[in-house]
Amino acid sequence: MKIRPSNRVTALSGNIGVYVAVNHVQLSYTRTPPGGEPKRMRYDVPLDWTPCHFGGSRQWFRCPRCSRRCAVLYGLACDGRFGCRVCMRLAYMSEGEDTGARLWRKQQKLEARLTENGGKPKWMRMRTFERIYERISAVEEARDADFLASAARFLAGRGDLG
Repeated sequence: MKIRPSNRVTALSGNIGVYVAVNHVQLSYTRTPPGGEPKRMRYDVPLDWTPCHFGGSRQWFRCPRCSRRCAVLYGLACDGRFGCRVCMRLAYMSEGEDTGARLWRKQQKLEARLTENGGKPKWMRMRTFERIYERISAVEEARDADFLASAARFLAGRGDLG
């Protein structure tokens, strides 16, 4: 079970009581809406299990809003309840990136596999090193093409291109 505080919270803003039962987790906390009175919240979050391929099982939360199986619950929404990322309308950071940012990130991931000066790590096979360099070159070409297309759109919007 994962209960993660937000990375933006710098001061303690409340407590959540978590009570674990056989087939559910009970969340208990007090929520104070802006300009309102404190309201005590207590509800059950059902648990679900799926078998693992090599034995055992994995536990999941069932979203209290949509009953979707999820590993992480996020909170709190404006109604003071927790939910999955779909119900809370949360997006991954990469979903908001444009093409150029995604290409930068892809290149950084590839370069992280090499040494600091871009050389081959001692343990890496030469064919793998060559394949990474080919991918980096392809990403750089795609980044250049994306930049040129963006610059052309920008200049066309300003009327600077004839």
